[in-house]
This record gives sequence, C-alpha cells and structure tokens, in this order.
Amino acid sequence: MAEPVVNDEQTEDIRRLIAGLAELAPDSVADDAHFKDDLEMDSLLTMEIAVHLEREYGIRLAEGDLGEITTVRRCADLVRAKQVDR
Repeated sequence: MAEPVVNDEQTEDIRRLIAGLAELAPDSVADDAHFKDDLEMDSLLTMEIAVHLEREYGIRLAEGDLGEITTVRRCADLVRAKQVDR
C-alpha cells in the first residue's frame, strides 16, 4: 500500500523541481514514484537533481546520499535531515 501524499510546501517545491528537470507534469510525479523504475530517469538526471537540491536548499550531499535520491518523499526527507544537521 502506498504511503499518503505529504502536502507541505517544501515537498511540493521539490516535486516541481524534479518534474521540471524530467520534463513531466508535477501532478504526474507521485511522492512514492521511483525515479528509475516508475519515471524512467537515469543516473545523470539523479545527479542533476542532487546539484539542484544542494543549490536550492543550501545543503551538501555526500556521495553516499545519492542512493537516497529515489523518490520525491526520499528527497524531501533527505533535505530536511541535511537542514537539521547544519
């Protein structure tokens, strides 16, 4: 069963960012849609998402964090965790 959609402003901003990079409509990018399996994104696009998240939110992602960039929900959770660590 899919988890409920998280409707906070930051998650919506991340959804719009990802949708824009992937050239998809934001409403077609569900919180739990897997970037590779469901949205057919490649690793280069995942790197691009990471760079944009770092710039947009003033965070630093380590190489090990890249594996967490798999869904909107995981991206939002990662951004929040990195913001707390600052």
